[in-house]
Amino acid sequence: LASAATPASSVTPSAPPPTSADRPGAPLGALTVKPGTYPRARTVAAKDVLAGQSIPDPYRWMEDPAAPGLAAFIAAQNNLTDRLLATCESRPALEASLKNAYDYEKWGLPFMAGGRYFYRRNAGLKNQPILYSRPTLDGPPAVVLDPNTLRADGTVALQEFSINRDGTLLAAAFSTGGSDWRTVRVYRINPDGTGTLLPGDKLEHVKFTELSWTRDGGAFFYSRYAPPAGGDTSGAANAADSVQQLWYHVVGTAQAADVHVFSADGPTDFITATATGDGQHLVLQASSTSSAAASRLLVADLAALPKLAVAKRGGSRTTSAPPDLRPFNLAAGKGAPTPKPMPWASLPMHGGYEFQYVAGYGDEVYFLTTWNAPRYRVVRLNLKASPLEYADVVPEHPRDLLQAASPTVGPDGQPALLLTYLHDVKTALRLVDARDGASLGEVPLPGPGTASVSTDRSRSEVFFKFMAFTNPGAVYRWNAAAPSAPPTLWKAAAVKGINLADYETTQVFLPSKDGRANVPLFITARKGTPRDGSNPAVLYGYGGFNIVNGIEFEPDVLVAAHGYGAVYASCSMRGGGEYGERWHA
Repeated sequence: LASAATPASSVTPSAPPPTSADRPGAPLGALTVKPGTYPRARTVAAKDVLAGQSIPDPYRWMEDPAAPGLAAFIAAQNNLTDRLLATCESRPALEASLKNAYDYEKWGLPFMAGGRYFYRRNAGLKNQPILYSRPTLDGPPAVVLDPNTLRADGTVALQEFSINRDGTLLAAAFSTGGSDWRTVRVYRINPDGTGTLLPGDKLEHVKFTELSWTRDGGAFFYSRYAPPAGGDTSGAANAADSVQQLWYHVVGTAQAADVHVFSADGPTDFITATATGDGQHLVLQASSTSSAAASRLLVADLAALPKLAVAKRGGSRTTSAPPDLRPFNLAAGKGAPTPKPMPWASLPMHGGYEFQYVAGYGDEVYFLTTWNAPRYRVVRLNLKASPLEYADVVPEHPRDLLQAASPTVGPDGQPALLLTYLHDVKTALRLVDARDGASLGEVPLPGPGTASVSTDRSRSEVFFKFMAFTNPGAVYRWNAAAPSAPPTLWKAAAVKGINLADYETTQVFLPSKDGRANVPLFITARKGTPRDGSNPAVLYGYGGFNIVNGIEFEPDVLVAAHGYGAVYASCSMRGGGEYGERWHA
């Protein structure tokens, strides 16, 4: 391991070239490091044999955060980096520009529950966004939950959260220090829109979860594990998790009284469980990472189960009578009656294709699926039919990738679906009738970019947030019952010190090396910047794990273009999720 006390003379800045009028930031420069000054890491003889090939893995020891010598190696790397950056003449100006560029309002998508609008907002440089509510979109805001007050260093983050249908209770999952582990707390939402913590509802050992309320609003489903070895939920431990479990929590009770209703088949499998919006069913997908064919899609009829006593749970203003799942508790203690099997019904998956729950209307359930559709389609299943067969609602698009289907209300007051498509890595929002998939219109977007949506199965009011490489985010309101009317702007962010109108993004397509595909590339630069190789450039590319390398607003990109005249190019390479499964070939 090299000493951290590397001589400063090994870090040599070269003279920066002169700046020009169109580069209003700090001057350009070049920094070099002699190869011999990099910290050296020890190696081990670890290897894997894959497909008959021996693959050495000499740095496997670094996978253990507590490995001897790892902390010293990291410290030596940081020491070298800090001394190098200290020689950069433009660093103070760059730091000031970055801080200024990141200090802008960030608005989350609103949604309605119990007659109030809820949304998240970060005023600028807060560590965590704050959850607010309003009686109307323009009404006075009330703080429901401010995670910044939970720990002095601001490292407690509100991750997954869900508000029950009548807007009286909030289930909130918190992480600390970036850990995947969650602690779930429950808050009562007061008549003035503020939140009050319920001290008795504290759920531990939660990870990779949804928080799905029953329709009555008195209980919710969540996923957890057995306590990790030694109780370490910091995220530093690398020990394998136990099998994921689905649990059921009734508000106003301790976690010890929760009901264990399902277990995954193996330690690498995951559970996703959602109660349908009408409260009729619980849809569960148990995804196997070892074999797609081993995945399971299940449904339980919640409406047919007995109910708990009617009560105002957690000090809620309204009463609730959630399903009584105690007879099905897999964690029943010694001496308790043998648990009954949960009344699950298996749904066809046709060999392990992906099925994502979309919406449920009575006995009809909608899914987004890759079954016979690598770019996804929407299908409907009647749970009372025999045999169980999926019906096409929205066929696979011949070219565009269907990313999401969100339930709303269409022009005739009937169920509709707002479809989020990816067209050449740019979002398109299209409205269809949920009954037959007939087109009802398309949402006009401000331009090429990325949009996320917020809808309600019982309301035609739609919100979407639009962003682009040169747009930090704008939230619009749109009426699905009047799809020909243009959306209206609710909130828009603005960046300090940079006139975004001076910058532009263009998209080009490059032939792949094998000639089989045109690879999309976005180029962002100051308007008028010559593309002749004379400007500093950053090329970023990603293509893997079905992840979309899409359009996002990144302040550092604009700062580089503003201060250094830089060109930023973002490439969506094969292996990503831009065009569906076949884009991996």
